[in-house]
Amino acid sequence: VHVNFGQKKFAFDVKEYEARERLKQQMTIEEISLPPNISYGQR
Repeated sequence: VHVNFGQKKFAFDVKEYEARERLKQQMTIEEISLPPNISYGQR
């Protein structure tokens, strides 16, 4: 077992992972099609 308490750079890039996940989420959101007559908060 090897431990790393900050002396060496971590092998797993958390910021890169977060950026990729955000991009995947955004792409999923953009693929959702809404009907043209949808209303935002109006009744």
